[in-house]
Amino acid sequence: MMTEDRLEDVKLASFEQGYKAGWDDAIRAQADDQSRIMGVLGRNLEDLSFTYQEALVQMMAAVEPVFQALVETVLPEAMMQTIGLQIVEQCRELAAGQLDQPVKLVVPVGSSAAIRPAVQKNLAMKVDIQESDRIGAGQVFLRLGDREREIDTTLLLSSLRESIEAFSYSLSEAKQYG
Repeated sequence: MMTEDRLEDVKLASFEQGYKAGWDDAIRAQADDQSRIMGVLGRNLEDLSFTYQEALVQMMAAVEPVFQALVETVLPEAMMQTIGLQIVEQCRELAAGQLDQPVKLVVPVGSSAAIRPAVQKNLAMKVDIQESDRIGAGQVFLRLGDREREIDTTLLLSSLRESIEAFSYSLSEAKQYG
């Protein structure tokens, strides 16, 4: 037989034990839920990252032909249209202090007609334009007295071409290896 005080102590101990067990279960369930949620979130982020990389690779693959066309067709033509202004700028720099001497301009065969208007419009000095088959398209040599300059747009285009090829290579690597 138990006394009433003893019975009350046993009930209180049982209650505390049940309460503690319930609390521990709740903490364990919360930790399990948190772990499950973090796992799902991690997998979703991986999927999202992979999808983003896939989309980026596909978009870059679609843009690559545009870059190629830009370097192969648009830029060379645009550079030839603006080469006259580049020549004028270089002539001005060369002519500093030597305005009494004519500028000799050597251009590729067939390009003097395109360059002459820009030179005549923007330079007051005498410019002697000669065509030469020794230089390639996009190249121009300027000579004023003992000073000489070369303008070579083919080097710029070549550099752009190499950059696009490197971009294309890295794009193909990204497609292959993700």
